[in-house]
Amino acid sequence: MQLTHHKSFEKRAQYYAAKAYSQQILKEADFIMFPEKKGGWKSEHRILDEKTYENDLKDFYFVFIELDKFNKTIEESVTLEEKWCYFFKYADESTLAEALLNKSLPLFKYFGYTQNTHYLINRSWHNNCLF
Repeated sequence: MQLTHHKSFEKRAQYYAAKAYSQQILKEADFIMFPEKKGGWKSEHRILDEKTYENDLKDFYFVFIELDKFNKTIEESVTLEEKWCYFFKYADESTLAEALLNKSLPLFKYFGYTQNTHYLINRSWHNNCLF
């Protein structure tokens, strides 16, 4: 219960709601979240007031990517978003993952990681223990 107005109450309420909800996260990643929903692999959601349809809680904005519904080939993936979806859907294919990891070495060096770190991540990927 909130007795007085606090400047950041809306943010705090959203934080507590997210924290409580995150305790219930599904571990399974291979499912279609909205099976009856038409319109593709991406859906965007906001929290709205049920009476006025105003978006008072602007800090929460949900974007769901359903990879099972993403059916583009790499050639059909034009936007950066589509290319990332393609990568996430097919990242377990070693040739794609290996190509990405090999191209990532300059980025690792830029952020101060050693070539050894790059090697360990690459090895972990191939042993299916990354993430």
